[in-house]
Amino acid sequence: MTIHCKPDGSKVITVTELPWNNGISIGRAFEILLDQICQKYYIDPERVMYFERILERGSLVDRWFLVHFDVVENRVCNPHWQNVSYSFVRSAMSLSLTTQDRY
Repeated sequence: MTIHCKPDGSKVITVTELPWNNGISIGRAFEILLDQICQKYYIDPERVMYFERILERGSLVDRWFLVHFDVVENRVCNPHWQNVSYSFVRSAMSLSLTTQDRY
């Protein structure tokens, strides 16, 4: 997981699904995962651009998704995924000032 801080105070968060993950996928755990990230790092979910990166076993190509979501009572819900290119993700991150945390 990485959290990038943008000049306007918003955040770009990226999470990665590893090919050897045998548990719940990051997509299925979206609401739980993003809510926990926002609570732990005191991030307003209304000011987040959230990307999921999928590394598939045996594939040389990563798949990236921008996750659109609603925020109701400071909790995320109703996610829908948009397939995006890595260059789109890079451009979103290049507008950031610093990387807050990298896991």
